[in-house]
Amino acid sequence: MVATSDIRETFRIDDRPAFIRKAVEQAKGRQLLFKLHPNEILERAEAEIRQHAPADTLVFQQGNTNEMIANCSELITQYSTVVYVGMALGSPFPRISQ
Repeated sequence: MVATSDIRETFRIDDRPAFIRKAVEQAKGRQLLFKLHPNEILERAEAEIRQHAPADTLVFQQGNTNEMIANCSELITQYSTVVYVGMALGSPFPRISQ
């Protein structure tokens, strides 16, 4: 599972295509699920994911993020408080930085 953040919406530098490609690499062939940050512009974020991730990638803007984390095999994020949920649940997660 990839939990995105609203870095761009808060006027900070973000190389989203590089982040997506790193997440694809980290997934090692497993299907990806992207849970978009509520502040993100859906159309832009989904278009970038579709361009840089495999065709079977799932993208959600709605839904219970905590439940998604509880059921994922690995949590990938940039800057997000969801990392604390992942830690509490013992979810393995890499730190992908840019």
